Amino acid sequence: MANYKGPICPRAQDKLQLNKVEGRDSRTTICGGNKFEINLHGKQYKVDLERQTCSCFKWELTGIPCCHGVAAILHKKLKPENYVNACYHTSTYLRIYSHLLLPTNGSELWPKALGSIVLPPIFKKQPGRPNKQKRRKDIDEVQNPYKMKKAGYAQKCSLCHQVGHKKQSCKYGQSSGEAHSNPPKGKGKSKATQGRKRQKSGAGHTYDFMGFRLPVDDMVSSQTSEVCSNGPPAQASAQP
Repeated sequence: MANYKGPICPRAQDKLQLNKVEGRDSRTTICGGNKFEINLHGKQYKVDLERQTCSCFKWELTGIPCCHGVAAILHKKLKPENYVNACYHTSTYLRIYSHLLLPTNGSELWPKALGSIVLPPIFKKQPGRPNKQKRRKDIDEVQNPYKMKKAGYAQKCSLCHQVGHKKQSCKYGQSSGEAHSNPPKGKGKSKATQGRKRQKSGAGHTYDFMGFRLPVDDMVSSQTSEVCSNGPPAQASAQP
């Protein structure tokens, strides 16, 4: 920067040069004194060189004459560099950094402060259901090529092989009793409950018959059929 010869810093000079190029197509109308009307691309702006203001407010915000202000300055055959704020001057930059910048140590060598260590506040879980932190992807983001999309996919039933519904809503399966073979969750009975009922009713007990393991129900039914075929047992005769 010490070898730079321009009156304005390089970045400010580049912005001013762009404003000069943009203000070439403007039409300038002098209104008396230092006030002008600038017509650019069908829009009209008011410029005051004495106050260094423009109705687009870019001159006041940046301190660099906008394209409308540059057009008014060039109309009076003046130099736009003279209307740039003093903070962009090369002399101001060199004066700010003319003093010595002292070196500093790293954070490991900083002196330790007295007192207790400041800790972050205690986290408290807020009531209610937590919000989902799933971020919505933009249109330009790459989607997962291995994830199957539901859009444009036709549902096909595994019972009647028809398109447009699933197995749970199939009318053929409901009539034949195949669709809801598994009881819905919460309505079916557990295996432990079924086992306790089977023990109370006596179901599930077996006995040995000629080397075979038969359930009690078969034994009861066999005895019943035998009684029915042979008739009722004979009653004992009374002794005289």
